[in-house]
Amino acid sequence: MKKREDIVQKFSTFLSFGDYNSRGKSFWQADPQLERQIKRLSQSDPEAKEEFWAKYFLKTLRELSQTESSKAASISSLRFSVASLPLPSLCETITSPQSLKIPPLITARHLSAYLQEACLWAAQKSHLKYQFLRYKYPMEEYFQIASSFANLPDKLLKSFNLDHPRSNIEGYAKIAIFRFIRDKIYQHDVEAKSRKFSDYGLLKDLNAKAHIPHFKM
Repeated sequence: MKKREDIVQKFSTFLSFGDYNSRGKSFWQADPQLERQIKRLSQSDPEAKEEFWAKYFLKTLRELSQTESSKAASISSLRFSVASLPLPSLCETITSPQSLKIPPLITARHLSAYLQEACLWAAQKSHLKYQFLRYKYPMEEYFQIASSFANLPDKLLKSFNLDHPRSNIEGYAKIAIFRFIRDKIYQHDVEAKSRKFSDYGLLKDLNAKAHIPHFKM
């Protein structure tokens, strides 16, 4: 699979395994809204690298989360007034460092797009590791599991240290996504679990799950 080369592609395209013009191969599919937005941003700062934008979008997500938490706390305590309004909601816009306004909900999509190659790396590594499961888990399925995690970038990158000068989002995400796939496979597939545990350990694990109480919703 050809890697994406420029900033616009990295933050606006998603890997598709569908049939595109009868080629039947994987390809990068662009999201027009993301494409327009990242073009505007990259034009405002042509020297900015991909890691800068990835960290910028993550920082934006965290600030929005803190804003919403502050709003909830203010409302629950009934300590706000007209003179002290809550911070902007998610339906509003924020101002970027380049004085450009972007819709806050787009930031997660930009990060999800950026993490597509990390998803592919983790899926390929999982497909290689679990060769004995290939008859029921094609590589595309591992990629779908990976993408489900990448679609929640604030959760995936929850422990990522933005302040560390040498921190790298893609490198961090590769390991986090690979572990997520591993945990999903061990959680839902008895055959995979049997390779992980001894016979006694597997039986103990299954018995423990069998005794977990079920509550009606």
